[in-house]
Amino acid sequence: MTNTTDCDRLVCIGICGKPGSGKDTAGGYVSSACGFRRMTLKEPIERTVEAILQVDHGHLYDRALREQPLDAWPGWTVRKALQSVGQAMREAFGEHVWARSLCMRMGNAGKFVVTDVRTPGDVAQIRQHVGANGGRFFLWGIRRPGCGATTSGGFANHVLESYDLESECDAVFHNDGTVEDLLRKVVAWLSDQGIRSLSYESDLRIFEAINSAVEAKYSALDTLQQPERAKFCWCKPGMTHCGTCDCGKPGHMRSLGPATFCWCDACYEEASKMAWGRGSVSPVEPKA
Repeated sequence: MTNTTDCDRLVCIGICGKPGSGKDTAGGYVSSACGFRRMTLKEPIERTVEAILQVDHGHLYDRALREQPLDAWPGWTVRKALQSVGQAMREAFGEHVWARSLCMRMGNAGKFVVTDVRTPGDVAQIRQHVGANGGRFFLWGIRRPGCGATTSGGFANHVLESYDLESECDAVFHNDGTVEDLLRKVVAWLSDQGIRSLSYESDLRIFEAINSAVEAKYSALDTLQQPERAKFCWCKPGMTHCGTCDCGKPGHMRSLGPATFCWCDACYEEASKMAWGRGSVSPVEPKA
């Protein structure tokens, strides 16, 4: 089937859903397998919080650490800081400020997946921008049992987490099974639209093989709490590791199929054998 995005100047897939529903999992696959550039509305908010509060990358990007209290800022978590900065800028510059910023960063050509669409205003602004540049915009909703607007480290029922956008979605994926189940639904929808990865058949083949390893990692992310959970240091030049594997050994951030986690050599070797039938240990390049 011809990839229908070939004739489009600008294609954007937006993803909405409650915290922890699987937006990043779905978006990560679209990015890694289909060549879409992954973007978020909150990227400038994250940079602001990082610069002002001097928090590390682990607290910014790790879902569990984001909910943990910050020692240097009593009463605050990274989640609360992100929510507060995001809302303050909306009140100062208008409700479309983050969507307008995203569209300016997006430009007028390319393939993008946006994993944190939250409000009707976000949808309208992005849809208008993509359409004005002769492109196509699709909105996905991800639903996962037990996920709501309130997280353990965020403000209760924060306005930016409380919108229901399903009526505006082109597709709604029910994430009520395994990671493999969710990604199979994503692959099927993309295929119907003529959007297929170069490794489409192998993606389907490896999902089941790596699912147990990925599920074990997600389970650990959901259950481990501070101080049991190790903080990522994220590799920089001269560092020998950037985190701690769930087995307790030093590890690196590595990708296996559609998932990226901190693996030690032994655990990654074992998971690679499950997925590919051979070892494939190669840490990601250290962050500068």
